[in-house]
Amino acid sequence: MPGILQARTVYSTAMTSRQAAFVTGGTGLVGRAVVERLLERGVPVGLMLRSGSDERRADALTKLNEVARVHDTSLSYVSGDLNDADLGLSAEGIAALSQAAHCFHIAALYDLEAPADLTEKTNIEGTKHLVSALRKASFRGRLHHVSSIAVAGDYTGTFTESMFEEGQKLPDAYHRSKLESERIVR
Repeated sequence: MPGILQARTVYSTAMTSRQAAFVTGGTGLVGRAVVERLLERGVPVGLMLRSGSDERRADALTKLNEVARVHDTSLSYVSGDLNDADLGLSAEGIAALSQAAHCFHIAALYDLEAPADLTEKTNIEGTKHLVSALRKASFRGRLHHVSSIAVAGDYTGTFTESMFEEGQKLPDAYHRSKLESERIVR
């Protein structure tokens, strides 16, 4: 899989400022970094937030709003949830998705100790719900799916983007859910 620097190079040259981005999982560890970099490039960002997460993530959102202000771009919020059909997006959320040139799907359940059914529902069904919302929005942009090395399972050696099903064993629900989520996107 490409390294962080390679991935940054790919999306920094693929995006120009003022092309809007729609982001799921933008308040998590990886998501905050992605959103911040998009805003620094002048990209307007529509951030999907679960109900109540604006209160739980107030500090992160305050910082991201400041980055948007400094770089003269916008950060807007829409309410949504991976566990709901079409992400539970309102007409406003579907409109934000339809106007985006890029959709970054970062949201996922990363807890290896979470119950298997919850992990699979969140990661697999959540990706299906995103794809459905993209279709509903007539999205014509580029989908950036944040995968995981978990798709490699127990594979030994270098695992590249061109490798997907190498007979690797997937030791738990998280690994299985990430492979299936990537299969849906592919």
